Amino acid sequence: MSISHNLSDAIKAWTEVLNSENVITDEQALISAQTATFATTQSVSAIIKPSTREEVQDCVVIANKYQVPLYPISTGKNWGFGSRVPPIDGGVIISLDRLNRILDFNEKLAYITIEPGVTYNQVYKFLQENKSNLTSTCPGSTPDASLIGNALERGYAGALNGEKWSQVCGLEVVLPSGKCIHTGLERFPMAKASKVFSWGVGPSLDGLFSQSNLGIVTKLTLWLTPLPKFCEYLSFSINDARKLSRLVDKLQLLKRDAVIDTACGLYNCYKVLTTFQQYPWDKTEGKIPLSEELLQELLEPFQGAVWFGGTIVVAPNDEIGRMKRQLVHQMLSDSVDLITFETSNSENPLIEASLHTELASVYWRKSFLPPDQMDPDRDKCGAIWCSLVVPFIGAAVDDSLKIVTETMAFFNFEPIISILCPSIRVVYIIASIIYDRQRQGQDKAAMTCHNLMIQRLTSEGFIPHRLGIQAMNALPDSIDDYVNLLKDLKNTMDPADILAPGRYDFRHEWTE
Repeated sequence: MSISHNLSDAIKAWTEVLNSENVITDEQALISAQTATFATTQSVSAIIKPSTREEVQDCVVIANKYQVPLYPISTGKNWGFGSRVPPIDGGVIISLDRLNRILDFNEKLAYITIEPGVTYNQVYKFLQENKSNLTSTCPGSTPDASLIGNALERGYAGALNGEKWSQVCGLEVVLPSGKCIHTGLERFPMAKASKVFSWGVGPSLDGLFSQSNLGIVTKLTLWLTPLPKFCEYLSFSINDARKLSRLVDKLQLLKRDAVIDTACGLYNCYKVLTTFQQYPWDKTEGKIPLSEELLQELLEPFQGAVWFGGTIVVAPNDEIGRMKRQLVHQMLSDSVDLITFETSNSENPLIEASLHTELASVYWRKSFLPPDQMDPDRDKCGAIWCSLVVPFIGAAVDDSLKIVTETMAFFNFEPIISILCPSIRVVYIIASIIYDRQRQGQDKAAMTCHNLMIQRLTSEGFIPHRLGIQAMNALPDSIDDYVNLLKDLKNTMDPADILAPGRYDFRHEWTE
């Protein structure tokens, strides 16, 4: 879509609502906002920063009046999927980081009500200050990421409560018209169970606002998890990739039988290396990718392991915990080469462990060390994620990994892979294309690799569960009227096409 010539009038109107310091048109700020961890061409016309739901409503009304599209972000840490860059050219970013209040908290019922600017680190400190026995672990990117942003993207955040979207209720949503709704029981002002019951009465609307462009979520309630009385870290590894399929099936049985009732993860040797060090340019004469010989040398401290795994064994008391530990050991001992259990002395081990992020891994191929204040966009780190959902079956995991590793090897990228296990039925396979954007030709190679990988995977039935802005048109065609229903919803709720056009609406499939 083309941007209206009324942008200057919209900026004047937003300035009256937000004051000039919260309407940003500075060239350097806009260049930063339109920079991602891969090549993009979209420009950003302005950044507006409301601080309340009412200001969000005013901003949306103004956008409608002057026909200027908005792109909502929470804290803008969507690295690998597009960062802060809108799907279309010339849009205005509406940043919600100033909506950063914790509005309600209940220790007994284990919930917290927050705005989109609230970060994982903020919740961690809040729980510490309140001497809480509750936890909410954070994703591998950064503790400065937004909980609401992660939940709405149906992201993964590890440990006890890996899938945040399944633990939210009571959304407050500003619609593209500027009107406001509350989902679940929150629409009834005196409802006692509004923060502990997700469905409400009648059709449940929450799903309309996850991975969508039908509204701006300005508040929701997140369910926290009580810290267990017994908590041990389980780590294991295998020295032969051919053992992976069997290991996956064993983990599925452990989760199905609730011996392991936390999320668990598997990480290949490349993923682990990127967490601990950078590409050894001094030993490769500038060549890529990492040779098999040098890989084996770098893996010597890890005793030859090629896949690593970890999870947390939890129980309501030590006796049950010891029994679980024994069952895990019995089930895995013939499928792994190393298995260890470790007890943490931390008062809140699940949160503190999750605050140690893997963000340094995106600096894998950079020629300089990660700075203290890491910013992958600013530092021209190349990172594109391909995130698949695969049945929790060893053979299916093997089949999808074969496509991933073959494609990445063809384009000279190390196959940096994580397998995340949030439930008894599916795993998420995260393939990370990591490179240096300042090396000539790498942006193009990385995007071509990503596109071919998605094409090959989807043709075999392996569909992404989350898309970056570069992949909104990458899915296979639907066999039904799904996308036309989305079109009808978009046209009804957002007739001016103001809110994040092109984001998860699959408009390339719309029919007249």
